[in-house]
Amino acid sequence: MNMTRIMPFIIIVVLFSCRQTADQSTQTAADPHSHETQNNDEAHQDHAHDISKIQFTAYSDAFEVFAEADPFIVGQQGNILAHFSYSKDFKALETGQMQLVLNVGNTSVSQTLEKPSRKGIYSFDIIPEFSGKAQLQFLLQLDGRSYEINVPDQLVFKTKDDAVHAPQEEVSKVNTISFTKEQSWKINFKTEHPVTKPFGKVFKAVGQIQTPKCEELILTAKNDGILLFPDDHLIEGKKVHYAQKLFSVSSNDFIDNNMNVRLDQAKIEMEKAEKNYNRIKALFEEKLVVEIEFIEAKNQFQNASLNLETIRRNFNPGGQYIKSPMNGFIKSLFVQNGQYVEAGQAIASVINNSKILITADIDLKNASLLDKINSVTVNNMHEKTIRKYTDLNSSVLTVGQHTNPGNFMVPISLELDNEGKYIPGSFVDLYIQTMSNEQAVIIPNGAIMEEQGKYFVFEQVNPELFEKKYILMGATDGVFTEIISGVSNSKRIVSEGAIFIKLSQTSGALDAHAGHVH
Repeated sequence: MNMTRIMPFIIIVVLFSCRQTADQSTQTAADPHSHETQNNDEAHQDHAHDISKIQFTAYSDAFEVFAEADPFIVGQQGNILAHFSYSKDFKALETGQMQLVLNVGNTSVSQTLEKPSRKGIYSFDIIPEFSGKAQLQFLLQLDGRSYEINVPDQLVFKTKDDAVHAPQEEVSKVNTISFTKEQSWKINFKTEHPVTKPFGKVFKAVGQIQTPKCEELILTAKNDGILLFPDDHLIEGKKVHYAQKLFSVSSNDFIDNNMNVRLDQAKIEMEKAEKNYNRIKALFEEKLVVEIEFIEAKNQFQNASLNLETIRRNFNPGGQYIKSPMNGFIKSLFVQNGQYVEAGQAIASVINNSKILITADIDLKNASLLDKINSVTVNNMHEKTIRKYTDLNSSVLTVGQHTNPGNFMVPISLELDNEGKYIPGSFVDLYIQTMSNEQAVIIPNGAIMEEQGKYFVFEQVNPELFEKKYILMGATDGVFTEIISGVSNSKRIVSEGAIFIKLSQTSGALDAHAGHVH
């Protein structure tokens, strides 16, 4: 091919392409309505007018409310997403009619929802009519009762621009963890204020559970005979109730002390005494016998009647019944089914376990404090339960006036209501607290977390944001712990469920709005 003919054509094409590219570049740079420039301007404009949502928290005796809301602007619809929890257990409110009232001066606007939008969540849309300082009211109708939660010191802005430039409270983001209401509703969770109250010295001891002597009774045979178990499942540890028939003693096959013979003899003696009483009574009425003979005949008749009634009450064809004297359980069986027993022989022991006796040895250095005991906390290591007993002055049975030989410890005995499952003979940890007038800040032990030898609590920034606060601890009574520094009464802390917040921290950062539907 002739290259001389082709070259002009190539030059023309190249020049045309370069001219076209240059024209397009010029148009893009000069055109203010180009797509890229327009997107940048819109993004900048939206950012300049971005309005952060407001958050508020309020409490009543019955409920906690935590809400995220659009700023209140006159004439503009705003959404309020309110989370309602019971103050007692911090579980979600699942039903109930809720009215939201926005009060500005003497004017108000409101909206009523018949039920939650979702479990625990009410979503309101409201249009303010006037600007100024406002108060929110949540009015709940539940199970025929009315509840009211007030949220004061809210603002209604005249314009969107006023809302954009309004100062906003900075929320701490340092050392904080997000934990949504939806997450806390799924677990055992609770927040509360630390409490300031008297908190005396605490010393620890190991105690042994015993049964008070007055709580244990021995059952004995009332006559000679063969002991029979009416219940095939009558074993040690079995629960029994008052007047329950536990055993019978049969003497039918014996010549002596036969219950059938004794019953017949009792009938004969009663009939004989009755006839004699009626005869003496008639003579006494005619003043033919002295009064002392009449009284003696009457007593003989009453005793014979009582004896017959006693035998009849405990008599059955199989023998004489032995009944439980109280509610409780069988501690020990001393005989076997079918064994011969004699009158007065011990058969079994029954315990009423409503009371427990704890014996412990106290270090000699704490002996002077034993007359000032205010409370005792019992940590049942086997059942993994902790019970606190207060006002124990009347329940401290004895305090040793001497030391035990060999260990120089002072013995002490405590009688307590058996509110837990305590097994006689087992051991428990005791936290013995003395009375004091010194005030201390205390928190529940369940609020305290440990990490690499340091202790901390989760302080509530809002019901979905918690800050880790390191603490310095004092004494503990097994239920509460004295806090020397790190928390104050003004801020709520997580007292139950803190371990789940700690675990959520280790599993990664969470979105502060995770779980919400706006």
